[in-house]
Amino acid sequence: MPSTQSSLILVVDASHERSLKICRAIRKHGFKTLETQNGIMALQLAAQKKPAILLVSTRIELVSLAQLRRLMDKDINLREIPLVVYEDAAQPTARRSAARRMKAVAYIRYPALPEQLLPVLRNLLQGLRLERRNEKLNLKVHDYIRQLRSVNASAQKFVPAASLKLLGRAHWAEIRQGDWKSIKLAILFADIRGFTTLSESMNPEDNFRFINSYLARMGPIIRKKRGFIDQFIGDGIMALFPASATDAVRAAVAMQKELTVYNQHRARCGYPPIRIGIGVHYGDTIIGTIGENERLAVTVISDAVNIASRLESLTKVYDAGILVSGEFVRALGRSKLPLRAIGNVRVKGKTQKVEVFEVKPPATKRKPKGR
Repeated sequence: MPSTQSSLILVVDASHERSLKICRAIRKHGFKTLETQNGIMALQLAAQKKPAILLVSTRIELVSLAQLRRLMDKDINLREIPLVVYEDAAQPTARRSAARRMKAVAYIRYPALPEQLLPVLRNLLQGLRLERRNEKLNLKVHDYIRQLRSVNASAQKFVPAASLKLLGRAHWAEIRQGDWKSIKLAILFADIRGFTTLSESMNPEDNFRFINSYLARMGPIIRKKRGFIDQFIGDGIMALFPASATDAVRAAVAMQKELTVYNQHRARCGYPPIRIGIGVHYGDTIIGTIGENERLAVTVISDAVNIASRLESLTKVYDAGILVSGEFVRALGRSKLPLRAIGNVRVKGKTQKVEVFEVKPPATKRKPKGR
């Protein structure tokens, strides 16, 4: 509804004497008034003054009542102004029906005395005030909802929706300290080789630009393979794949392929290539909330996480792009993944050796040469 003068009534009546009489009567009851005899002037005044109500006689000058209604409907600023029609003389039934069809909110029969008009105007203005108040409240509610959606969207960048789902929570605000759930899943760790040396050659701004450029390529791959990033550890990535172990290894292979594309881009920009190591393990984990009252985090804690991290570290030792555990290979089932057995390796922090395999990315097929 357009903005209006809260109690301004525009009276339109071919009889100047009658319109003045009505104006004087309703002004005594706190209304503000304007009056005119013709419909064209009424439209101009309505556009300028934005009255709360248009009080129109069945007889006006220059245009008919029906024409006035049509002209109001053509103007977006006028069409919503309530139209109250009153009889200047007794009208036949057909004429009354026609007036009501012109979207008049009220029709007052002859003699249309002030005591007939005032209750209608009061009730109508009260309804308009309530309507405007509700519109303001609705605007505030919609604005609040937009803010909540924005906050939720931002919060999901820090607390992935997948983490909440695993915890059985529908919303991040439902998270409580100590929430936990036991689940089997695949854990992937990825890390840039020689990042410390590489970062020393860059200023802080270039460091952040480089890391974000790299992560912007790897994050979508993890999500596309039905995983989610649990946390960033500097230049490292810890990702979880709750649906299938196959998703994790597909993500690892796709990340190495994307790295090749990224290095081609870096070469064109005059930057040296980078390498990443990826370790993947599958096992029992506990996902839950850790922290204190003012700072909470959702993460995974288990021996399986440590093994995945150690496998990623071992990629440096064996000069491998992707290393996986025997438990992970068994979780794959009958997958035709090209593997090279490294052997049983004692990893840091473990008393028992871990069976380790290297994932060999499928060789790129060469196109046959033309004869």
